[in-house]
Amino acid sequence: MEDGKLSLLSLAKAEGAKVAPMGGGLLIYGLTYQEWTIRLMAFYALFLVVDSIGRKWVYPIVKLAWSFAWSRFRKPDQAPGDPGGQQ
Repeated sequence: MEDGKLSLLSLAKAEGAKVAPMGGGLLIYGLTYQEWTIRLMAFYALFLVVDSIGRKWVYPIVKLAWSFAWSRFRKPDQAPGDPGGQQ
């Protein structure tokens, strides 16, 4: 080995030492990296589905219901942002 150059094995050890604390933390409950990756992907996919349903269905329905309830129960001369004439 020439002076000033690191061997491939010493580089692998150095990189392994950097990754070991984070990797050890992922082995909680005996889960491997592959299992954590699958679960993280599943949670992300679930988040995307919930977000999509919430934005396209739940939010507009709640907004429409609120608007309908506001129009039914407000006083005739009350503005939309007015709390009911309370001072």
